[in-house]
Amino acid sequence: GIHDPRTDKPLSEELLFGIAGGIGAGYFMFQYKGWPGWAFVHGRHLWQDNVAYYKNACTRMGLTAKFSESSGAKGALDNLRKALDVGPVIAWCDFASLPYYSVPAFFKKGGYHTISVYSIDELAGTALIGDRAKPTITISLNDLAASRSAITSYKNRPLSITPGKKPID
Repeated sequence: GIHDPRTDKPLSEELLFGIAGGIGAGYFMFQYKGWPGWAFVHGRHLWQDNVAYYKNACTRMGLTAKFSESSGAKGALDNLRKALDVGPVIAWCDFASLPYYSVPAFFKKGGYHTISVYSIDELAGTALIGDRAKPTITISLNDLAASRSAITSYKNRPLSITPGKKPID
């Protein structure tokens, strides 16, 4: 819902990327006993801290970022519902636990990922989400819950964003 005050069109993904901090660089490598080696390469500002990245991006656009966390499945779903009352939500999940990616099972609980959650259909037991693909994806609430809870340190975290009190400058 944020529009460029010069053109009255939605801000482009590229402009949002720049406002959020733009390009950054980082990498790290590690290996756990019995697992293959891991190498991560990142090309975004604050690549190592998604919470700080989203907070800074919202602050720079005059928006309010609200995070909530829950270690239990019921609280996690309640938090997601409340966040969706405001609008689309960014949710932390385990990349390898999302059923539409063909990732080997040994990668489960090995890497975080963020997705957009647009709505929940309680009767169908599904959620409408956005990920890297252009079309939206319908996922079962059970699969979404499993992916959100797989990395326990993220505690089923959703992020809701509310408009600021004044227009973007």
